[in-house]
Amino acid sequence: MLAISTRLSGGAGQTAGLRKALSLAMALAVAGLSGWAVEGPLAPGWARRAGTPPPLSGSLAVASPASNSADNPATVIAPGVIQDALSGSYVRLISGETRLLLTDLRDPSIQLIVRSAGTGDPGPVLAVVHNGRVGCIAPVVALGLSLSATCGKTTLLIQVSPQGKGSSIAGTLLIQPA
Repeated sequence: MLAISTRLSGGAGQTAGLRKALSLAMALAVAGLSGWAVEGPLAPGWARRAGTPPPLSGSLAVASPASNSADNPATVIAPGVIQDALSGSYVRLISGETRLLLTDLRDPSIQLIVRSAGTGDPGPVLAVVHNGRVGCIAPVVALGLSLSATCGKTTLLIQVSPQGKGSSIAGTLLIQPA
């Protein structure tokens, strides 16, 4: 910025006024951007206010397991491990494919979709969806009534149990560093 200011401030004649105005405009822009950054992305809690799911932002605050609000942080059961309750069902598509659809009860904008292996897939696949946007797609390892998948540097362990005679499922999501 100093180099640009020096370059703009030098000069005389017809462009001197324009150069000074550009220097002032640049200084105001930098001051405004700095003020926004201090109150925005550099301020504590920015990721939560911006809508980033706690598992992705690394939030480790503790909440009551009965908490059901997106404004409340996830439950921490061990250092670096986050636990959320899930609810969902098995859905059979017209194509015959079966999908497991799960919703995070603490933050319903987070959904987990497990689809059976398609042609050429090595096995089932997990899609993590937040506010309608796919955040991760990863192969799933089935371990009985548990599923495991790794999204980047995060391991997701989904434990499910059928509810009643229908297709309803209850479950738990454990999120931990990979």
